[in-house]
Amino acid sequence: MTGILRFMAVSRRSGRAGHVTSRPGPVVLSGEEIDGRANAAMAAVRRAAEGRPGMLKGHNGPAKFFIGLATVVGAMMMLVFGVWMRIDPASFAEFAQFPNHIHFLHDAGVFQIGIGLMMLCALVWGDVLSIVLIGFFVTNSLHAVNHAADLELGGSPQTWWQLGLVSLLTLAGLVVHRRQVGAAQARAKAEARAEARTTAPSAAQRSRVRM
Repeated sequence: MTGILRFMAVSRRSGRAGHVTSRPGPVVLSGEEIDGRANAAMAAVRRAAEGRPGMLKGHNGPAKFFIGLATVVGAMMMLVFGVWMRIDPASFAEFAQFPNHIHFLHDAGVFQIGIGLMMLCALVWGDVLSIVLIGFFVTNSLHAVNHAADLELGGSPQTWWQLGLVSLLTLAGLVVHRRQVGAAQARAKAEARAEARTTAPSAAQRSRVRM
């Protein structure tokens, strides 16, 4: 009888007779859920590091299509005329109705090739620094080739290898940058996985929840 009265007293304090309050059990996360949270965090880090969806973030479908079309048209124009100037400067000079200066047309061609390449890269890659370094590396390397190929037309014989050294320096900077981005992403993924695991209970806690 005494036990029954105690039980009723506890029930009244809980606000309703016959109801016993209980604490919520710990949240149990499976390995797949932990991996999912880690991958989601990794995707956020990648978006912050590379800005891949950020360039057109908030744009509607028609706006994205128009911007992409304008970028591709501009890039193709730069590439077509750039390649034309580089491989056949005489015919381009005749088309443009300007004097045929072979070396300067070669240089103008490779500069336009670099611009077109960067425009296309920007559509599929959001890492602005990588895009700039790649564009400069390609443009400057082709510029060095121009000076080496046009030595009989004039210019300093040292210019081509000096430009080449700058290209190598730029390439080294690009490699270091990409490695640092990859390392930062790996650290962020490891931290996300560790944080996700902290929300998972121990084996003993899981057994108590099952009971």
